[in-house]
Amino acid sequence: MAEREVPDAVVRLDPAAADELLAFRRRIIDGLPDKDFLHEEPDEPAFVARLLGDGALTLGIVADGRIVAYTALILPGASGDLEAFGLDRSLTGFTEPGRLAYIAATMVAPEYRGHGFQNRLTRARHDATQRLGRTHHLATAALGNRFSWRNAISNGFHVLTIVELDDPTYGLLTRFLLHRPPKPVPLAGPTIWHDATDAIGQRALFESGFRGVEHRERAGIQQVGYRRAAAP
Repeated sequence: MAEREVPDAVVRLDPAAADELLAFRRRIIDGLPDKDFLHEEPDEPAFVARLLGDGALTLGIVADGRIVAYTALILPGASGDLEAFGLDRSLTGFTEPGRLAYIAATMVAPEYRGHGFQNRLTRARHDATQRLGRTHHLATAALGNRFSWRNAISNGFHVLTIVELDDPTYGLLTRFLLHRPPKPVPLAGPTIWHDATDAIGQRALFESGFRGVEHRERAGIQQVGYRRAAAP
């Protein structure tokens, strides 16, 4: 793809885009190499309607008259607004719901990957939520989905813990819970590297006060780098 063919604008998607966004989600999900990365919702049309309705903000990149990338935020007004995503107050209680933005999904069409679309959407998302006073961002990612959590870490997210999300259709889903704080958190001590797919070992690090802040690949193994927050 020539550089001139890469679109620049990030636009807000409205309810009129529901059918196209629904078809786009299904195409991307069907093409994923691991079905644990992301699932279709039990009621995809209702889910897409929520992403395009009140209490949400969905941004997209359009090329040749069609959606080629999007990111969706849920903007909770109360802690219960995130229960549909398996996130209860015990996981989000570090700040009031009105300051949270939960990243429900981010997708880029395969033919447009490698052009920084995820980073572009991240910057647009950050700018929009700053204007809304939503200074804390939350996201989840499958431990094996390096594309998702590596991009998040590169854009200022920290892995806070590993959660088991109780999905009514697919059962328990093991996910990283990532948080982007309003300001950078000072870190202390050396980096401890750990296999990203080892939930037990990483849970021990969380219990010892570590958070995931770096990423790398060694001998084909995806690793998360853990450090502690510096003492105040």
